[in-house]
Amino acid sequence: MKRLDNFFPELVVFDMDQTLCESKVPIDGEMTDLLRELLKRTKVAIVSGANFERFQIQLIIPVGGDEVLLNNLFIFATSGGSFFKFTENKFGSTWEAVYERLLSAPDKERIMTAFKSALDETSFTPPEKIYGEQFEEKGCQVTFSALGQEAPFDEKKLWDPDARKRQKIVSA
Repeated sequence: MKRLDNFFPELVVFDMDQTLCESKVPIDGEMTDLLRELLKRTKVAIVSGANFERFQIQLIIPVGGDEVLLNNLFIFATSGGSFFKFTENKFGSTWEAVYERLLSAPDKERIMTAFKSALDETSFTPPEKIYGEQFEEKGCQVTFSALGQEAPFDEKKLWDPDARKRQKIVSA
């Protein structure tokens, strides 16, 4: 029988935003240290709605370029629509897209039409202040943010604290 005190999982999976860090903010020093220690011991997969470029800013750059650690890190961007892993070859080391399930132009058009229909149906009124673009096309998904993609997290919480506005749009 295997002793549990020596047991360590082969893989640990996390969400990024609101788990490892605040939304669209790099992981802090303490989380960086904890993640680096975990990567020394096991494989880590991180899933997020963020695109790969956002992963680089929020996670990969803070973790650093230690190839031993990066070999244990697996990135599932855009809610799993893309999978990236660190690879080493004769030309050097880099992040490689194992797969990217990119939306076609007609799919993007249908999504935008559905968003606009839902916003009209719910009589959505844009907030007075919008931080950046409300729609973000991430290759594998399209994201809507009522306050804009760059809105501070605290503002987002204040705008829809009980998620009723969001649920109304989703239902439509």
